[in-house]
Amino acid sequence: MGGPADDEILDLGHLRQFTGGDPSTEREVFELFVLGAQGYYVALTASLPGSIEWRRAAHALKGSARAIGAREVGRLVEELEAMPAGGDRVGVLRELARLDQAIARARARIRALHPGT
Repeated sequence: MGGPADDEILDLGHLRQFTGGDPSTEREVFELFVLGAQGYYVALTASLPGSIEWRRAAHALKGSARAIGAREVGRLVEELEAMPAGGDRVGVLRELARLDQAIARARARIRALHPGT
């Protein structure tokens, strides 16, 4: 089974509509996403599904991912956001691991486009 397509990891067409194709704006948006994604992921791992902290972190990460066209991250966070309070902890950990991998793929794609980001 292959991994996600490049445009699922990072939809550059969507991003470039958002940034007007300006490379410096693109880089700035990428930097904000990379920094924010890490913090939101940490907040998710430190909170319980359904809690206010969980919902805030998930909602913020979903919006950030969708803004830059990180469709895979956005889709996975949407699934996490919908998890009920007190859900299966093993399932939550599995989904968080999938999200971590998706964020890593997005960061790798971003760094390939803008080294040093």
